[in-house]
Amino acid sequence: MRSRLALDGRRRSSSHALDQGFRMVARRTTGVSSARAGAGPIALCEVQAYTHEAAVAGAALLDVFDRPGADRYRVWAARLQEAFRRSFWVSDEHGRYPAIALDEDRRLVDAVTSNLGHLLGTGLLNLQEEAAVADRLLIPGLADAFGLRTHATSNGGYNPLGYHIGSVWPHDTAIAVQGLARAGFPDHARRLAENLIAVGPAYDSRLPELFAGTARSASALPAPYPASCRPPGMGRRVVRRPAPGPPRPPGGRPCQSPDHQPGHERDCKSFGATPDHGGCIDDQ
Repeated sequence: MRSRLALDGRRRSSSHALDQGFRMVARRTTGVSSARAGAGPIALCEVQAYTHEAAVAGAALLDVFDRPGADRYRVWAARLQEAFRRSFWVSDEHGRYPAIALDEDRRLVDAVTSNLGHLLGTGLLNLQEEAAVADRLLIPGLADAFGLRTHATSNGGYNPLGYHIGSVWPHDTAIAVQGLARAGFPDHARRLAENLIAVGPAYDSRLPELFAGTARSASALPAPYPASCRPPGMGRRVVRRPAPGPPRPPGGRPCQSPDHQPGHERDCKSFGATPDHGGCIDDQ
């Protein structure tokens, strides 16, 4: 059986959105560093991470309830992990990092984005890869704003007031903070959280949906985004202290990735991926 990249956002109807990712809602917002927009369907990096986490967590639940199929999910997750390692990693002057996506021709969409924060703590990356992503999230082009920019300043098309191409989404930053904490990088998490907390008083700690990706060195406050909701429903995550340990399934066993190391447990919050899900891109 060939390994696969999990979900590629393939449309079921021509009336559906061409790109169905948070950072690629419209073709014009791709903002890749090479100035090439990826053609759909898009295989997003964070979709691979959440699917891997779901498969591993689902296998753990099958074990707990003495149901068959756990080994099949783990084998599938391991193949997905290896396929991701071969297909998504790129390099620039700062080192290696995962691209945001593969397009329909399996070409890398190499923008540096906050999507990287969604990979941490899911089990898709090994310890060395998580360290590389953790360091990447703190480069000035992403993290010298009042939170984590959606797109790095080095990307083509960067705009600090662009909806998905340079603004800061507090809940997106909080996901990265939680991922850093889960992956064992508390200092990275603290530094990123402090940037977001610094803007709280300006909004009476009721943070809006998004605001401009203004550098903290350039302004005491970020410029507001005119149509931002305040507070948004997804803002419930912001800013919440990460739990002292990962949730555990019945029986008290934490989920673990195939390359698990002591003290590096994984969160078991999601499950339900199926190795036979349609719309996959074969990794050849």
